[in-house]
Amino acid sequence: MSYTPTNDPLDQGLFDITRTLLQQPDLCALARSLAWHARQMNLADRANILLWQSEQRRVYLYSTDEQDRDIRYEDEPLLANGPFRRMLSRPDVLHCQAETFKETWPALARLDLYAPLAHYCLTPLAADGRIFGGCEFLRNNDRPWSDSDFSRLQTLTQAAGLAVEQLMARQNSSDSYEVLCRERNDFRLLVAITNAVLSKLDLDELVTEVSREIQRNFGIDSISMVLRSERKGKLLVYSTHYLDKNAPLYDQSEVDEKGTLSEKVMRNKKMLMLNLHSRDQHAPYERMLFDMWGEQDQTLCLFPLIFRERILGTLKLAQCKAQVFTASNLELLNQIAERIAIAVDKRPLLPRNQPS
Repeated sequence: MSYTPTNDPLDQGLFDITRTLLQQPDLCALARSLAWHARQMNLADRANILLWQSEQRRVYLYSTDEQDRDIRYEDEPLLANGPFRRMLSRPDVLHCQAETFKETWPALARLDLYAPLAHYCLTPLAADGRIFGGCEFLRNNDRPWSDSDFSRLQTLTQAAGLAVEQLMARQNSSDSYEVLCRERNDFRLLVAITNAVLSKLDLDELVTEVSREIQRNFGIDSISMVLRSERKGKLLVYSTHYLDKNAPLYDQSEVDEKGTLSEKVMRNKKMLMLNLHSRDQHAPYERMLFDMWGEQDQTLCLFPLIFRERILGTLKLAQCKAQVFTASNLELLNQIAERIAIAVDKRPLLPRNQPS
């Protein structure tokens, strides 16, 4: 069958529209471009893009305001319980007048995002039989959409869907690249720690090298290695404090083991993380942290140093900013503690026949 061009600007310029949408750098820019094309075709005055995360049951909205500023509504319960929820149960174009919209979703209608509004339309974004989002089209004037208008809105939505899929694929690639970079950096850090374990025969050198790597990679400013002393009931504390990154403060002391956090960690053989407040009562080491860092609250994290089921001590980290102790960082720090334990076991400080 031969193709006969029509006067419909969408029919004539669909390729150019799709190409323009595919060139947008992010979802807000895509919503801006989609709205511009909808206005050019007299289909709508504004447009929003919704993304559906089925695993978390969340809806995200991307748009721009009248000043061309980006709008992002992420995981708003209003969105998840709004028109998109109805479209999921009946996957077809949803449209209504302003009065119906206000009566059905009054909380949404009160948002500046949906004012002014005379007619509302939501078209599904789908791929491989699965809805992954939608396009909202808003009309300010009271002229209802015709069947032809709905057909053109759906065609415009299909073009937008290609662009959304491309942006999502690009984001996934970026996320994968970031994961690979993080894994590479983690591997390099573990190699550096392993090299220190193998090459630093002196315990002071080992403490210095390990502290330097932890500070450089995690930004942790107070790093201590707490080891059992040859004297019964005593602990040796090797500390490095980065008050000045270029001139760290080194300290070595011997303390009673009883009643310390390290004793608790060595007994339970589990990591311990807690927040310390200056107004509370603390052991001398913890009190020193507040004196050193201007009474700022501290987050303390202790890892047991275990080698062949023998408890050798703890790796003790303190930082004013708790954000550094993320789940991924804690996992990596635990691997570092495991390597430190190997090094400590080889040092003459702790007799090998001492019970744990």
